[in-house]
Amino acid sequence: MSLRIGIIGCGGFARYRLGNLLRVKDIEVVALVDPSSEQIALMREQHEPVALARDFARLEDVSAGSLDAVIINTPHSDHCDQICFAFQQGWHVLCEKPLVDTLDEFQAICKARDAAGKIGMVSYQRHFDAMFRTIRQRIRDGHAGQISVLSAFLAQNWKQLTMGSWRQDPSVSRGGMFHDSGSHMVDALLFCSGEVPKTVSGRFDSRGTKVEIDGSISFLTDNGALGTISIAGAAAGWVEEITIVGELESYFVREGKLTIKDEAGRIVPFDLLDGSSPDEAFVHAIAKGGPNDAEFESALGVIKLTEAAYLSHERGGQPVTI
Repeated sequence: MSLRIGIIGCGGFARYRLGNLLRVKDIEVVALVDPSSEQIALMREQHEPVALARDFARLEDVSAGSLDAVIINTPHSDHCDQICFAFQQGWHVLCEKPLVDTLDEFQAICKARDAAGKIGMVSYQRHFDAMFRTIRQRIRDGHAGQISVLSAFLAQNWKQLTMGSWRQDPSVSRGGMFHDSGSHMVDALLFCSGEVPKTVSGRFDSRGTKVEIDGSISFLTDNGALGTISIAGAAAGWVEEITIVGELESYFVREGKLTIKDEAGRIVPFDLLDGSSPDEAFVHAIAKGGPNDAEFESALGVIKLTEAAYLSHERGGQPVTI
């Protein structure tokens, strides 16, 4: 029997995501939810398998028994209410990042999930990427030894791409480049290293918009590791770099490739672990009880660090203790 899935939010990114979902076996998209009939029409036009799915302007109009699970691709400020509603209806939930915006919202969605006894997953795709899973496992197995430095750099033409959209409206997006694309960088460092941020400093530049475009964030972890995250949101194109330095091994992600070096600077050979996608992992977790490697709790460190970085900026860059 196919898993009945509803797509909540049918904008451009959701249409991209649906292409990944439709490659997963034993699923059927039976509902499309978006206040814009135009976006729903574009979804149907781009993906023939959803031609017969019912469409709804409001999530509240979807009957509880018609779905098994939902995938939420809506503006950030909608996530908390939609997640809680979905659990109340008895549906499993896969939600786009950032999961929610505050610790209070995080507690609310976890309470709703636990009451429903359903699966909640956040769509941090690096949790399922073979390269990042390999880094995480090697660190967990002790190959790196003590972690000393964590560093992430992300450049993107985010300002240009999001001009005039809800992503630059702080009442809807709850933040800019750091909260949006930058969320992946925070998650990648914390997911791979297992480090827990303790104090955070942050400074941002809005570049003439209502949200942060550029940012520089530094943090100290419970184990004494030093972390930095730099984002450039008005760059000419996409550049992503991740570095994790340990006393025995260091990990360098450059141009989508992983290099591992030992303490003497020699390249370490390695085998990549298997990878998948959030969509495949979500369906597997529901249908076969597979592991949930992106449970809601995995986003908690990202939420805490982001809140602390914003507060630090408001205080002129002064460190904030989490």
